[in-house]
Amino acid sequence: MKKINNKAQNMVTYAVLLAVVIGALLTMRVFMNRIFQEKYRQNLDVWGEGQQYEKGATKGSYSGSSWENKKLKCPEVQVLLDALEAQVEVIRKRIGVYTEEYEDLQARAAALRERAAEVEEQAARLEAEGLIDEANRLRNSVIPDLIAEAEDLEEKARQKAEKIQDLQEELARLLEEIEKLKDAYPQCFS
Repeated sequence: MKKINNKAQNMVTYAVLLAVVIGALLTMRVFMNRIFQEKYRQNLDVWGEGQQYEKGATKGSYSGSSWENKKLKCPEVQVLLDALEAQVEVIRKRIGVYTEEYEDLQARAAALRERAAEVEEQAARLEAEGLIDEANRLRNSVIPDLIAEAEDLEEKARQKAEKIQDLQEELARLLEEIEKLKDAYPQCFS
C-alpha cells in the first residue's frame, strides 16, 4: 500500500475549512446588513417621530423633552437665527459663571481685609501688653501678606469685571443683530 502524504492532505483540509468559513461569513453578511439597516431606521423613526424628512423644509430642533419637526418659510434665515441664539445662550452662561467668580473673589478679598484689621487690633493689644516684638512681627509680615493677597484677589475680580463687561457688550451686539435679522425678514417670522 502507498503511504498518503499527510502534508498535502492537511493542506486540502484547511483549504476546504477556510472556504466553508468564508462562505458562511458571506452568507451572514446579507443578514447582518439587514439587521443594521433595521436598527438605523428604528433610531431615525424615534428621533424624527415617524415624520419623513424633506430637504430644505424640515428642521429638527430640541424643545423640552422631544424633537419638533417644523416647516420653515425661510430655512436659511432660521439657520442664522439659531446660530445667533446659540451664541447668546453661551454668552449668558459665561456671564453667569464670571459673575459668580467675581462675587467669590470680592468676598474673599473682603474677608482678608477684615482679617488684616483683626490682626492689627491683636497687634495693638500685644503692644499694650508690652509684647512689642510680637506686635511688630504681625505688623511687618502677617498684615502685609494678608493685604497683598487681598489686593491680588481684587485685581483678579477687576479682570473678571472687565470680562463680564466685554461679554455684556457682545451680548447686546448679538441681540441687536437678531432684531435686525427679524426686521429685515419679517415674512419669515409671521
